[in-house]
Amino acid sequence: MKALFSFILICLSTASFSQKVIEFIGIQEEPIFRSKDDSVSYASLQSTLNKAFIDPKDPKKLDSLFLLRMRLMSPDRILGFRKIYRANPDFFQYENLSDHTDFVQVKELSLSGKKYKRLPAEVFKCKNLEVLQIG
Repeated sequence: MKALFSFILICLSTASFSQKVIEFIGIQEEPIFRSKDDSVSYASLQSTLNKAFIDPKDPKKLDSLFLLRMRLMSPDRILGFRKIYRANPDFFQYENLSDHTDFVQVKELSLSGKKYKRLPAEVFKCKNLEVLQIG
């Protein structure tokens, strides 16, 4: 009995460490639904789809989930779409720029979270900037 308990404990701990996290980076469009019920159904369905992609053992289940998503995304249920911006975690974040930053080292900069009318002066100090992500 003790061996069975240990085996179950090991299986559970291995499963919890082996789960992957799918994180979207960049611009993503999400539908705005006419009803709250459709919004809740969509969020639940997306979560289920993400889990099914992590461990795609059952292709029929994925097909069924995509069919449900297609029905939910019908034009009569959606008012429009909104864009969601997510900063790239590998980029240097603008919020972390300071007088102590070596601006020459910054090659990828993410400027997100606030609405700017013009680029902040600190951005121009980054002489080797190759990529500027604005969102």
